[in-house]
Amino acid sequence: MFENCKGTPMAKVIYGLNHYITTGDNLGEGFALGFGGDVLFNVPVNPTCPTDTADWEKLASRLGEITFPKIKQANQGLVAGFRQQMITIAKKDCMAFADALIERPGPLGWGSVKKLIDLHGLAPYGFKQGATSEPRKPGEASDPRPQRHLNSVAKLFPNAWRQVEIYLTEKGKTIPDWPLWCFLPSEYWYAITYEDAPAATVADGSLLAALGTWRYTQGIYRIDPDLQEALTDSELTGDLPGDVLLRLPEWCIYIETPGMFLLGKRLHGLWVHLDSHVVPDKTELKLVFDLDIGPLSFALPIGPWSLIESVAKTLNEAAYRATLADNAPFLRDIDNDARLAEELQPILALIIYICSEEPDMRVSPGARQHIPKFKNTRKGLRLYPADKTTVWRVGFESVGQELRAAKHKRVSSPGNSPRSHIRRGHWHKFWSGSGESKQINCRWLSPIVVRGREADEKTGETLPPQSKSGAIDQG
Repeated sequence: MFENCKGTPMAKVIYGLNHYITTGDNLGEGFALGFGGDVLFNVPVNPTCPTDTADWEKLASRLGEITFPKIKQANQGLVAGFRQQMITIAKKDCMAFADALIERPGPLGWGSVKKLIDLHGLAPYGFKQGATSEPRKPGEASDPRPQRHLNSVAKLFPNAWRQVEIYLTEKGKTIPDWPLWCFLPSEYWYAITYEDAPAATVADGSLLAALGTWRYTQGIYRIDPDLQEALTDSELTGDLPGDVLLRLPEWCIYIETPGMFLLGKRLHGLWVHLDSHVVPDKTELKLVFDLDIGPLSFALPIGPWSLIESVAKTLNEAAYRATLADNAPFLRDIDNDARLAEELQPILALIIYICSEEPDMRVSPGARQHIPKFKNTRKGLRLYPADKTTVWRVGFESVGQELRAAKHKRVSSPGNSPRSHIRRGHWHKFWSGSGESKQINCRWLSPIVVRGREADEKTGETLPPQSKSGAIDQG
């Protein structure tokens, strides 16, 4: 059965599944079967083999994270001593499913056969040998998309990096100074873009600015799935927390966004950096979205205004420029402001958490953050970029575990007694410091279990509500 599907999307899914568990050997053979508009993938699991059982748990942990495309999973019971696990997916979604399996491991990691899969690549599955997944060192990104984009940009603008170093060494000397949180203002990035490629567009300049800035640190921020879900569900109200957003941990970061969409397109991740305009005096949060259809840039002016007002400012400026270019009024639908702000809100929540006070964030084991510094060379001052990516695990250490514990807590609501529930996570803004150092901080308060009357796990008897400290409330 496997031989008949080599070189097809079905084979790519089998390749993805094999990152976690072998889909067949001489004892228990798996299969892929087309059925109407769906494909059924059967994965045999030997319940008496600890490795097989552990591998299936690792695959199941990844399947539980995947929200797109939609999959169905069912245990078909024991057949010839093997537990038959059936995974069903629409034929048209096979490639997307394969990519989701391969892009990163689940919470429990890769399976025992991952090294073997890396060694042989896609060739045994009927694909060209070049389409292989190279073995990666601990802490390196499992999804090479950011690096691929960076390599493409470097080829398009071969002189860009040397030009960047010239501008940086002239900062505050022959050209105006700018804040430390900005790597290089967009005015200079656009100058570099048009010098290398006179026919380039503003979008090309925005892409070069983001990836050129990210090149020097190459931080990839991977967020715990439960934390990502809770953050994107939280509500942002009031003005944008400008002071908080100015505290990006690096000049530019790449945030992975598995399962998220923007404008109806799959969003793999986004680059985030800050821009300081010399004329006019303006600070912007620059976003470059890594979409299936290609990169898409958007700027959010930072100031004493809300997200929807920030979106409106950008769209108004775009409409004004279009009017000047066409020498005719450019009419736009202001209802789009609210729709776009609604789509950007969950993305902005991820950014604010990473910038917030004391986020749960650690470098992956074996990795180390690259802090670029100028070095004297025979060719003058040089600023060397990171030689590899650094993966930051966000929320995996404590917050994600707490969220999962709250989510799986057994609660009951006998009669009319108050039911235990999870209060949605929300943002808390507060002042810190004094005098000139006084600034706004932002802290995300995780969803918490509001205890109602719960059943004792041993006796089944109903217990009275508990306070935050866990003490029994007597009232």
